Amino acid sequence: MTAGTALLIAPDGEAIALTEEMYRVALAAIRKLEVEYDSSEDQTLVTTGQAARILGVSRQTLNRMLDAGEIPYRRNGANHHRRLDLADVLRFRDTSFQSRRDSLDQMRTAASEAGLYDIEDEEIPGTAK
Repeated sequence: MTAGTALLIAPDGEAIALTEEMYRVALAAIRKLEVEYDSSEDQTLVTTGQAARILGVSRQTLNRMLDAGEIPYRRNGANHHRRLDLADVLRFRDTSFQSRRDSLDQMRTAASEAGLYDIEDEEIPGTAK
């Protein structure tokens, strides 16, 4: 092999020579993977669109949450797009879900203590039959 030849080396040591075009395609694929997966920290990164779907919010809402510092993120790639650690997104989702559940439980308890569950439909304005 000549100097300047690109090689793909397998874990078992097998070396495969790459043409210049193959090298450019492989490099582009690797750079795309680097944006989605940061192997140095063993973190799976997701896009803002993916994170928004996981959280059940719009991407605009997610961007406001990121701007407010509610979920950590980093900027990756040449365009500096925001990427989030999947573990952070899932942790936020679970914490938010539990917080909403706790709030609803407090509201139910307050309504029960106020006797609101004991009212018949006829006693509620606008529900008379």
